[in-house]
Amino acid sequence: MSKPTFEEQAQQVREWFDLVVNGYITEDLRQLMNIPANLEKGGCAVALAMTAFSAMNLLGFLITSKKLDPKNTTYSVVTFVCKRMKDLSGKDWYRSSDLAKGLVKLFRHGFAHQFLPGSLTIARGPSTGKLLDKAPDGSHTLSADVLAGDVLAAIESLSKDVHDDNKRDLIELMFEKLKKLHEFNAGSSIKMDPDKYLDKADIVVPEPATETEKLDPGIPNEWITTSGGGKVPTIK
Repeated sequence: MSKPTFEEQAQQVREWFDLVVNGYITEDLRQLMNIPANLEKGGCAVALAMTAFSAMNLLGFLITSKKLDPKNTTYSVVTFVCKRMKDLSGKDWYRSSDLAKGLVKLFRHGFAHQFLPGSLTIARGPSTGKLLDKAPDGSHTLSADVLAGDVLAAIESLSKDVHDDNKRDLIELMFEKLKKLHEFNAGSSIKMDPDKYLDKADIVVPEPATETEKLDPGIPNEWITTSGGGKVPTIK
């Protein structure tokens, strides 16, 4: 099979980006940010921060030319921070790679595996506008809203570059990295052998939604889906 032309690569990258990043990721972040922040509990601070970090992880992997294992979370997040967030207006703290590494080690690793970020705090609600604040007891607090808002701003900037034919190097790099990501995920699925587990589960496959059901946001249907729904385009 001949290598796709730049135009073909750009089309595939843009289709993927518009659906996955401008669609699922961006809208998930916005929906979470729209949830009223309960200052005591239930404000979805961890969910919001985790979604932001996941986006940083994915996009950082796609924009680095380094041969990187998709599981290398720290390097991917640092790449996204230092390449796409460092120039956000009034956000000088993102220019520090040490800060980016600290965010992963002190916050992301904790709530990705145990829900809570160790001895530190993730919060929503009133904020000074800074990414990190200090609580009265001296502990550092990460503002989930500031992080998510800054990730959205960086995504908006990246989206403009993805749709700019003059950003050829970026588009070609993302095309190759998306291929590697699909290959990695496909290989992981084969190794895990989903049929070994899922065939034994009591799985109910829903019937396609009717036109009436599609209009009711309270009824799940095939239009509300993620990558598991088969709607994410394959890069080839």
